[in-house]
Amino acid sequence: MIVRYERHFVDAGMRVTRDDIVKAAIRIGLTEEQASSLWQALGTTTEDQPGFHAAHVAYYFGALIVAGAMGWFVTMAFDRLAGGMLTLIALAYAAVALLAARYFWNRRDLRILGGICATVAVCMTPLAIFGVEKALNLWPAGVSGAYYDHPWIRASWVYMEIGTAIAGLVALRFFAFPFLTALIAYAL
Repeated sequence: MIVRYERHFVDAGMRVTRDDIVKAAIRIGLTEEQASSLWQALGTTTEDQPGFHAAHVAYYFGALIVAGAMGWFVTMAFDRLAGGMLTLIALAYAAVALLAARYFWNRRDLRILGGICATVAVCMTPLAIFGVEKALNLWPAGVSGAYYDHPWIRASWVYMEIGTAIAGLVALRFFAFPFLTALIAYAL
């Protein structure tokens, strides 16, 4: 992969300047105009590259805010909303996140943002499944959803965890984004 930084291209640690391209092009029989065209074409390569960039940090921070807001919302609305309403809210969030993921993923310069949006969509899976469990009275009565209430896992959580792992695997099929595996691993 080639990334443009000011007047240099970097590929696997090798720095290539415009003059290097021109000299190499002349050595293999290209004209200087063709070398300039090649340099321009390389300059339009805009595929998003992983790295510690301010924009990427902002993407992950934004995803953290969305996931945190949803966690806060669920905490506040846990007993106030019906299960069906929680499921609809989770599905709405997931749909918006998936639409954004698809849009950004198809733009090669914003694939990381697209993958993060897909991850946010998968994060809505446990809430959607919890809402279904609550609506169908499959969630044990009198049991809060807090992990700290008991030392062992509740059987009703297994559906949320399996559903999240499946949603993550499906998302991986359409968005080959490594961070999705973190959700799958956490669910498992």
